[in-house]
Amino acid sequence: MLKAFESTYALAIDPVAPSVVYAGLGADIYGAGRDGGVYRSVDGGGSWGLTLPGPSIVRALAINPSMPSTVYAGAFKDESNAFVTKISP
Repeated sequence: MLKAFESTYALAIDPVAPSVVYAGLGADIYGAGRDGGVYRSVDGGGSWGLTLPGPSIVRALAINPSMPSTVYAGAFKDESNAFVTKISP
């Protein structure tokens, strides 16, 4: 469960292996020092591991349908620092 985060802005489900789910997160509300990023679950959301750490807010996720191991994240650190990054777990 991702309850330590204020906002989940994006979800993406692997089209080949639907138990693999990615979550794009925003700010931490419990002061645990996490600033968002991309988390990955391989058991349909039962447990999560950090794939791309913050300090960014991830607003979009896309999985390459012809190569599902390639995931793209659209994120920003503040209003003037938006970026897209490729994640290959």
